[in-house]
Amino acid sequence: MKVLFMLLVGLLVCNPMGASADYSDGLDQYLRGQYSNALNEFTPLANKGNPDAQYILGSMYAQGKGVLQDYAQAHAWFNLAASQGHEKAALYRDEIAQKMTFNQVARAQQLASQRQSETRTGETKRIDKNLIVSIQKHLQDLGYYSGAIDGLTGRNTSRSIRQFQRDVDLSQTGQPSHALLETLEDTVTRQTEQRKSSASQGSWTTVLLEDAFTDGDFSTNPGWTPVSGNFWVDSNYFLRSERAVSKTMQSDQPDSAEKRIADIFGQVVKEMMNPQQGTQASNLSELYIQQRIDNAFAIEVTMKMLSNQVGQSFEFRTYHDQYRNSGYVVKFLQENEQSLALIRFDPSGSSVIDMTRPGRMFRQNELQSFSWMRYADGEMKVMIGKDEVLNTKDNMFKAFDGISFINEGGDYAVDRIRVLGSHR
Repeated sequence: MKVLFMLLVGLLVCNPMGASADYSDGLDQYLRGQYSNALNEFTPLANKGNPDAQYILGSMYAQGKGVLQDYAQAHAWFNLAASQGHEKAALYRDEIAQKMTFNQVARAQQLASQRQSETRTGETKRIDKNLIVSIQKHLQDLGYYSGAIDGLTGRNTSRSIRQFQRDVDLSQTGQPSHALLETLEDTVTRQTEQRKSSASQGSWTTVLLEDAFTDGDFSTNPGWTPVSGNFWVDSNYFLRSERAVSKTMQSDQPDSAEKRIADIFGQVVKEMMNPQQGTQASNLSELYIQQRIDNAFAIEVTMKMLSNQVGQSFEFRTYHDQYRNSGYVVKFLQENEQSLALIRFDPSGSSVIDMTRPGRMFRQNELQSFSWMRYADGEMKVMIGKDEVLNTKDNMFKAFDGISFINEGGDYAVDRIRVLGSHR
């Protein structure tokens, strides 16, 4: 207990002269208990040889905060900081060594030696400023970076790199490199070709709305409005919504899956609508944004389904006027299998205009793309990844005032929402 207490005191009183903004941000995250965020800030600094960051990483491994407790890792980081004259690090390295076996100490010394060698190698390979500028520009083109194009690897640049690396399944180092630039260039080229193809097919030439939630706040830039339920942006910059599945939706009825799904789709929208107040039912969570959308549009969503329960359901809607009580819905429903339906609704009722056969479309904990496209002639398509799952035509409505995301049960993480429209 004495060691843990003294480690915390050491963190509060250490005085990193000339500490970077990244260090200050990391320390702030640490003291607020946001250990994963602190780890992301301190690791690159420690790898570059910052003794204060090395000292705090040692304390995190010693106490198991944000990481699994590992005395060898703690000893290694304390050892590196101590080699640069950090007195507290030397003290806690020696105290922890008394709790370690001979083999653990040997491993710790090997880790410290390896990291010291990597730090020295990195110091001899200065990153060219033009490389960082190119990376920042490509990250900006892809919607990951909104800071200054200054050729400096600051907090925003590192965070944007990590988010991109996460989305394309790369190791999340947060560091610029020539290999990273090549991956970014390939991604920009591929997305440009896809957008040209989409625009030629659907006349979607204008980005009306795009939000990757990288500012950590869904209520500004652009501003989404919560109506009911709980929404938040997590530490990985996903828009999150979690809601318990109602007992009525968990019913194990003897009817066939197709009949039960058809029955639910046929009545659920009408039950939820209130002609005077929009979707105000207590059994759902709703978030909406006002955005004028013409007849031809494409709504592109990248998201994860984090739960896997019978009865879970979510929706994306295009709606009219302030009451949001007419328009179209793409509704997901999970029974023993999964289904999607495209529904037209207004205050007088609702109508299912297309529905998939039960199957498996969304995989739990996997980042997947969901696209809803409407063409000038009223044809609508819904894609899950590269698979077309819905295709129908309806011309009841031809312009919309916004979109909404509704959670009727389940746990969902939305990475990005983009809306394309025709040029006006």
